[in-house]
Amino acid sequence: MIGSGVWLNLGGQDLPAQQIDPSQVLLLFGVFLIAAMAEELGWTAFATRSLCTHHGWVLAGSILGVVTVLWHIIPLIQVGRTWDWIWWWALGSFARRILILWLYVRGGYSVFSASLFHAMSNVSWMMFPVQGSHFNPPSVAIILCAIVLAVLTVEARSLRSR
Repeated sequence: MIGSGVWLNLGGQDLPAQQIDPSQVLLLFGVFLIAAMAEELGWTAFATRSLCTHHGWVLAGSILGVVTVLWHIIPLIQVGRTWDWIWWWALGSFARRILILWLYVRGGYSVFSASLFHAMSNVSWMMFPVQGSHFNPPSVAIILCAIVLAVLTVEARSLRSR
């Protein structure tokens, strides 16, 4: 979200001053961590092991990324999001799921590491810059995709050096 803020500022968009209430951040983090742990117990702990064994973590993350996107389409339409907004959100969500799987696998199959990233991701957009008021799916999606490409590059180099 910091990257998105820099992106938006460089593009000439004025953002309101950040308003962070520590008690609100802690409350949101607690709520989002509980929700993320419940979600990751299903998506990551239950579905990932088998998918990773059969397809590897990148394809497993891709499969779960598509399922995650499809799961959210109807609720996003119901709250009035445009197809353009949904497309960019979906791309970012897909990339985020791949990062979650990477953290899960590289974290020793830790559901907690996946849940922590998931919760912090949710807290960060909710706080940007004032209760999610300027969440920008295109910038977030492009930044997350760049991070995924960097992770995949490092992983590929690591495999070649073995």
